[in-house]
Amino acid sequence: MAGSVSCGVATDGRGYCWGSVGFPADMLGAGDSQGSKSPRAVAGELFFQSISTSGQHTCGITLDGAAYCWGDGEFGRLGTGQVSVRFNTPQKVVGALQFQSIGTRDQTCGISVNHNAYCWGPPTAGQLGTGVADLTVRAIPTRVSPPAP
Repeated sequence: MAGSVSCGVATDGRGYCWGSVGFPADMLGAGDSQGSKSPRAVAGELFFQSISTSGQHTCGITLDGAAYCWGDGEFGRLGTGQVSVRFNTPQKVVGALQFQSIGTRDQTCGISVNHNAYCWGPPTAGQLGTGVADLTVRAIPTRVSPPAP
């Protein structure tokens, strides 16, 4: 069962998340599965420029542009290369891409610093933008196909 989580970045770059009281709270990234009515620090020595959260997982971009995700990794939505895992601490997204923005929903998508779009997770109805009509789970960032002319 998915919970509700809110996250934010403090002026010093530390990430904080809260919510999911009464639900598994892996999306808080605090190193356990406990919900909280007040902000809890995201585990690790990471400093974020932004954090995005959905009903299943949370992802953030560090100050150096690296993407990290945590929570329910079913269907590869964490970008770790694994398809059925849960992490209650941030895990680095596979590859050396640097991102300027990231968004979470059922899938995860980000815009690289080179202005290319990448998505990963379940391809339920073409949301990954690969231009391929298949149902292949993408557990690592996959470049979105450029628009047709």
